[in-house]
Amino acid sequence: MSIDLAQQLVVVSWRYPYPRAQVFRAIAAGRLLATCGGKMDEFRHDFRVGGRYQYAWGDGAPKQVCAGEYLAIEPDALVRFTWEDGTEAPSVVTATLTTKGAYTHLAIRHEKTPSAERAHDYHQGWTEVLALFQDELDGTTLRLAHEFDAPAGKVALALAKGLLFRHTTTAADFARGSIDFRVGGSYPYPIGQDDYVRGQFSKIAPRELRFTWSTVDGGVKVEDTDVIVYLEELPGGRTRLHLVHDGLHPAPVARSHAQGWREALESFAKEGP
Repeated sequence: MSIDLAQQLVVVSWRYPYPRAQVFRAIAAGRLLATCGGKMDEFRHDFRVGGRYQYAWGDGAPKQVCAGEYLAIEPDALVRFTWEDGTEAPSVVTATLTTKGAYTHLAIRHEKTPSAERAHDYHQGWTEVLALFQDELDGTTLRLAHEFDAPAGKVALALAKGLLFRHTTTAADFARGSIDFRVGGSYPYPIGQDDYVRGQFSKIAPRELRFTWSTVDGGVKVEDTDVIVYLEELPGGRTRLHLVHDGLHPAPVARSHAQGWREALESFAKEGP
């Protein structure tokens, strides 16, 4: 890690115990930039040469915004993009991936920083980003629970009919979808014109259900994440439904899914399995 104030250059690197292709996929999904800033309120990401990204964060007004354009992409090797934070002329960032033993090294080279002061800020910022990126590679796991005034068998029957999915989409979108409730079966549901919820069932048991989950959240593709639903029988014929959703990236997507699943479970319970 170094700073060259004369050339207004910052170089920061980190190593991760993951294959290079996995680290690159995380960058391609926008997870590296998603660690910048505080609680992110907006994130747009068009990962292609000439495509742009933009994110905003902060509780004040106006919000802090950073944006840029992707200049070069070499799969599993390099990503170069402009860095535009609205305060100075755009600078240029190059992320380079190399394999060293069992680790992938990610080096950030931030050139043409506008001043020595900003170079110091970028050095600290990128160091924090690379440290937080480890969590994005590990993934976020949601753990939610909701109680139902119904026995476990009745809740399980409602799950088999796909009624939980009904509360993750509109009624019209649910009517356009389908569910093939068997191991290896799928459940594709459209959302509006361009988005979707879809996946495949991997386990079906009397008190446990497992399936993959893919969708688009705020322009970010969520691909083949894992959901587990299991039912706990409570006294008085009640049931506690536990839902675990693993592998969500980046953090704004995890927060969005947490809110969405809470609302879906509440609506599912009100309908009455």
